[in-house]
Amino acid sequence: MYMRTVLPMGLLIVLFLTASCFFAFGGGRGTAWDESRTAVDARISALLETKRFECALSLCDSLEAEGFHSPRLISQKARVLAGLGRYDEALPLFEKAIVADYENCENHLDFAVFLMKNHKIGRAITEFRVAERFCTGINREIALRNLAVASLETGRLDDASRYADEGLGSAPDDYELLMVKAMLLREKSPAKAETLCVRAMGIKDDDPRLVYQYGAFLLENHRESEALPLLERAWRLEPGSVKVGISLAEALIASGKADEALEVIDSLNGADAGGAEKETGELKARALFALGRYALALAELEKQPLSPYTMDRMAMCLYHLGRNDEALELERKAIASRPRWVQPLINYAAILASMGRLDEAESALEKALSIEPENTTASENLRRIKKAETRSR
Repeated sequence: MYMRTVLPMGLLIVLFLTASCFFAFGGGRGTAWDESRTAVDARISALLETKRFECALSLCDSLEAEGFHSPRLISQKARVLAGLGRYDEALPLFEKAIVADYENCENHLDFAVFLMKNHKIGRAITEFRVAERFCTGINREIALRNLAVASLETGRLDDASRYADEGLGSAPDDYELLMVKAMLLREKSPAKAETLCVRAMGIKDDDPRLVYQYGAFLLENHRESEALPLLERAWRLEPGSVKVGISLAEALIASGKADEALEVIDSLNGADAGGAEKETGELKARALFALGRYALALAELEKQPLSPYTMDRMAMCLYHLGRNDEALELERKAIASRPRWVQPLINYAAILASMGRLDEAESALEKALSIEPENTTASENLRRIKKAETRSR
């Protein structure tokens, strides 16, 4: 999503896409920006666009050897080094280019994108803001788009909304900005958010981030059957993505495909969960539980930090393994840690009822309904317990 769009350089870009890194230009004429220098600049831009970074680096080094040291060349070389993964060398060059030509919007855009890719989001937002001041036309739209996206991802929702609205004012069909607006409205106005998602997908339906976001939106709204094909497509477009894999696994479990969910989760853990080990571990336990493999699910949960959630899940594993006393103890702890969470109260009641302790189960369900009166599971379980009590009299 954080992509720097370079404006077309004309026919020169096509003409200079040759197989060789060699490019002849007139040397020995100082650093004047002449026809030869314009041509080699176009060649470097073309090589950057086609990710032929080694060739681009050779040209940058050749220009430097001829005495060219312009801010533009410094910025181009920084982008080349970034493309080669030589981030420590790229960073000071980006900074040098900006100091040399502070009002050059492209320098700020390139540097901001570099910072985003290196997870320095706060500093990237600062650079995008500067770029937005100096840029015009499509480059300003790029700055606004990235500001909206970065602000959304960092929880600066008011800023994200403002940048999205401003960007859509000049680019009403920008699918990324449409999706930002959709994500901002997903709780306040789900119907409008979905309309924006559909509109964005109609413009660009092969962007993995866009496909993922729409799928995640549907999953969030408990529309798993609709979310699943989108998340599967996002996974095909961006295999190995941790956030896509996690959402896909959730949708698969909810759709009764826990065995497929396990495959996705194991592939994430096998590569690198990217700091999401706790989330993937809990998901794996959910998949194992759904498959009736309670001992394995319990073992997976025991690896996780103890929390009301893990205590509740462990209790249900123990319950299914016939270890009711241990299950009750864990549910009590889960309820004590989070008294207004209804799920452990319902599960606590289920364990009590299975042990014939109907009065205690009834009390637990009544407490659950006092917290969440519309909970249909609690009300149905309470109805069944009362019916059982009537029969036993």
